[in-house]
Amino acid sequence: MCFFPNSELLGTTKRREDGRTSSPRVWVLFVAALVIYLSNARHVGQVDGRATALMALSLAREGNVDLDEFPDYCREGVSDRLIYVARVGEHHYAKWSPVAAVLYAPFFAIPAWLGVEAEVPDARDPSRTKVSKTILWIAKIAAAVVAALTAVVVFSIMMRLCKPPAAMLLAVLYAFGTSAWPICAQDTWQHGPGVLMLSLGLLGVLRCEGRKRPTTAIWAALCLGVAVAIRPTNGALALPLGVLLLMRSRPRWWPVMVAVGLVPVAGLVIFNEIIFGAPLGGGYAGAYASSPWSTPLHLGATGLLISASRGLLIFSPAMIFVPFG
Repeated sequence: MCFFPNSELLGTTKRREDGRTSSPRVWVLFVAALVIYLSNARHVGQVDGRATALMALSLAREGNVDLDEFPDYCREGVSDRLIYVARVGEHHYAKWSPVAAVLYAPFFAIPAWLGVEAEVPDARDPSRTKVSKTILWIAKIAAAVVAALTAVVVFSIMMRLCKPPAAMLLAVLYAFGTSAWPICAQDTWQHGPGVLMLSLGLLGVLRCEGRKRPTTAIWAALCLGVAVAIRPTNGALALPLGVLLLMRSRPRWWPVMVAVGLVPVAGLVIFNEIIFGAPLGGGYAGAYASSPWSTPLHLGATGLLISASRGLLIFSPAMIFVPFG
């Protein structure tokens, strides 16, 4: 997500107590990021991102996250889509957590109210439909806004750790030198809201020390819990941040903080149990009955680092600097 800079290299060995950011800088960063994220003027997402957008639209229209009103999207036999869609009884659901769709839903409120069509005939195959360009553009805008907000939060984090020029440099490096641009800002995947919640949680960790009231610590705990509920693998970062949050907070606040942080996670567990009958695996329960670790380590590691389609150093070249501080 981001990295802590070496304070000596950045010209400060002392934590900045005043982590406030000036409005002009924040707005310039937000607007610049948003414009650049939208500059390709096309939707580059895939089927799974579209499912989250349709869940968000369903929430705005009907108050539920099933995909029943999009029958062609869930049509039997379309194998690339059924990888992501599970049929449960008479209903269809995306296999992953719906929490990201909850956060994206406000962007789809006006289209839902106006009755915008979500599916339109596919010109290449009249027997099929496709998600409309209007919905895809709303999804792209929603993702770009969330990613730009995250860049602002990263700037706020860095303002508490180093001087303003360095803070802006690192925020720009995050915004345009990591997967925030090619992935988080391009479609309504889980990545964008997850990183935003983790960033807000980290900001709360930095701000809560010495506070007389628990508000900041509780909000930070909630953000970390939501991050895990969005994508359970976010727990790899949310858990140590949660421990650090407790260490920097007053012990008498701990029960409330833990309870608040567990609420969104418990909500996801309950949802998975009710819908899929699998509280931990959700729609993917049983998908990996055989071992998923069949790829040789050297091939898998190389692919994850430099593969053109998913390599960490391709999508996040800023990570090259991590060993240096």
